[in-house]
Amino acid sequence: MNAVRPTAPFGRRAVELTAVRSFGEYTVLDVHDPEAPNALPGQFHMLSAEVGWGAGEDGRPWLPRAISFLTSDGEGGFGFLIDSVGPGTDRLTRMEPGERLLVTGPFGNGFQPVGASRRPLLLGGGIGAAPVMAAAEALAKQGTGYDLVLGFRGSEQGAISALAEVATVVTDDGSLGDEGTVIGPLMETANDSTEILACGPPAMLEAVRALAAERGLPSQLALESPMACGFGACFGCAIETKRGTLRLCVDGPVLAGDDLVAVTASGRAGAQ
Repeated sequence: MNAVRPTAPFGRRAVELTAVRSFGEYTVLDVHDPEAPNALPGQFHMLSAEVGWGAGEDGRPWLPRAISFLTSDGEGGFGFLIDSVGPGTDRLTRMEPGERLLVTGPFGNGFQPVGASRRPLLLGGGIGAAPVMAAAEALAKQGTGYDLVLGFRGSEQGAISALAEVATVVTDDGSLGDEGTVIGPLMETANDSTEILACGPPAMLEAVRALAAERGLPSQLALESPMACGFGACFGCAIETKRGTLRLCVDGPVLAGDDLVAVTASGRAGAQ
């Protein structure tokens, strides 16, 4: 996939947090970043708080966190979707309006325009809802039709789906929307003119990749991986593909499904 992408300005930017919104398990941090280029859904930014970004008495700093944006107004306004899964993301969720966020990005490759004769089918699982909801927002602004399916463990995760204009929602426990996973609506909705754009946990993306390959459908998969630097120096997000070893932060996170042997938690082809 020959990707076209906006590239990050040099250096970190300190931007003011304009709002903090809670949606069940997730938090949305809204910022205005006038120096940022228009980012493509699927790209990510490295975020950290300007103060209090460390642990222990010596304030040992944590690494910035790679975060996908959920919304973008095209004029520097971004909403970042945060899931508190450790000390770094917990600090982000405890920020308050008026505090300043340190931002670098956008990094990586985002979702590319789908084929002219194809209809986008967007699939998001858990925190992976962010880039596909951003893609749905961008498509709606263009007047392009799409189908959006969002899957969550339960209603606490699924609360973020309230921000989607139109979506099919499924949950593992049936507490919001229909009971099941995104694979059910995928199998019901996909046809010969579908192009799939998806982001979610490895098991979900592998099921999507395999089904797309079986049906001969093009797919773009945004893979999730811990990232230490965001610009290709550390190789912490390297994965095995048909094109060799790629770094998700610079060669991804969005890759063509055809480039992948399998999507695994380890990033190694054939390993779980």
